Amino acid sequence: MSEASAAERDPAPLLAGAEWFPDTPGGLNRTFRLLFTGLAEAGLRSSAVVVGPARDAPPGVAVVSPGWLPLRMARFAQAITRLSSRANVVDVHFALYGLVAVIAARARRRPVLVHFHGPWAVESAVAGERGGIRLRAKHALERFVYRRAAIHVVHTLAFERLLVEGYGIQPWTVAIVPPAVDLEQFRPGDRSEARARFDIADDTRVAVTVRRITPRMGIDDLLRAWARVSNDVQLLIAGRGPDRARLEGIAHELGLERRVRFLGAVPDEALPDLYRAADVCVVPSRELEGFGLVIVEALACGTPVVVADAGGLPEAVAGLAHDLIVPAGDVAALAARLEGALSGGQPLPAPERCREHAEQFSLSRLIEAHTHLYSHLLAPPARRRRVVYIDRSDRRARSPAELIAMLGRAPGDHVHVVLGRGEALARALQRSGISVEVLPETRTAPAYVARLARRLLSLRPDLVQTVSSDSDGLDRVAARLARVPVAGQR
Repeated sequence: MSEASAAERDPAPLLAGAEWFPDTPGGLNRTFRLLFTGLAEAGLRSSAVVVGPARDAPPGVAVVSPGWLPLRMARFAQAITRLSSRANVVDVHFALYGLVAVIAARARRRPVLVHFHGPWAVESAVAGERGGIRLRAKHALERFVYRRAAIHVVHTLAFERLLVEGYGIQPWTVAIVPPAVDLEQFRPGDRSEARARFDIADDTRVAVTVRRITPRMGIDDLLRAWARVSNDVQLLIAGRGPDRARLEGIAHELGLERRVRFLGAVPDEALPDLYRAADVCVVPSRELEGFGLVIVEALACGTPVVVADAGGLPEAVAGLAHDLIVPAGDVAALAARLEGALSGGQPLPAPERCREHAEQFSLSRLIEAHTHLYSHLLAPPARRRRVVYIDRSDRRARSPAELIAMLGRAPGDHVHVVLGRGEALARALQRSGISVEVLPETRTAPAYVARLARRLLSLRPDLVQTVSSDSDGLDRVAARLARVPVAGQR
């Protein structure tokens, strides 16, 4: 291979971000900064474009001025077009600005990788945005960007499922790459000093939550749970957002003024001390959680975390302790777990164990994973066989263990499961590391066949395997319509 062609195969990624951390807080922006700086430290010829302000942006980061959206998009497009001439891979982190990034990438024939940090249109609707046309436009823009990527990066299997079900993306293109935590910044430290910083007595039992203050974060559930916990405890709520006034009203109604403190936005340099000061961190979100970076930040400081069973939150604590997860929105269960944690009746993992768990989310692993993905875009590896398992389970509910055992008969294959029903089964498969989606049932057999055939045409598997005898004939008809071979019934 010539020196020039070898250089072309060395990844030179152009990252299209949103904003720059810490000028604009948030998990997406923090992860973006860690990724870019880590790639630069690893010696990759990387560049990036973000919307300012970005006061400490390093060399290689083009900062676009904020302002009127059309003008901002034009500036972003100019920066992307200029930098794409020096890049051989385009890495998109936010669909809005990804629009101009994928257009520029296509013009220069650059492969595209997209990070799915969350469903922009759905999150906007949950946050209270009105206007059907606006929301539909956001969703259409997301689909346009996502469907032009060769690889899709998500942090958890929960978000892989959301991407597959919500946007019709093929699971074969999805790579699960957990985020990284800055293990130097977030590390165990002096508990007394940390508590003094936040004016907390050494003998006070403390829980903390660090969240954007919006309804989907479930902080109202946490307040109602806190009202059931013993009186000699303190809850610290850090973050800002539009829901604060409502939450302060709930705290007042529950008589929690002396037991709850709203800290507002806590500076990034103070966050480690906030985690160190707490006996437990709580992440009570209800929905749309891709991972929850605050979980590993707290764990890296040696502080255990109780999480709601929402989105990818359980995956962030998987392998640490199963009883750290409570049902989302279940106030009684959350109160009982916090009471047990703070009273010692239901112990939490030791600080050393928390830190050990967090160390698997290192920056080096994040950079290694992305370097491999960029290399795969430039020189795609051998394609694995793609197998879709269909389980409609009309006559009886199949257990997760039974279905997982069936899937274990196809070692080496890229496996994806399509269920006709069973949210509990789908989530159990997710927790076992299996790609899954639920294809909603229809009233008639012809409608079911048509819907399944359309989905198989979109998935384009090499083989279909049916695992439910009652719908086996319909599954086979759908597979034939999609021109996909069907294996023998199990």
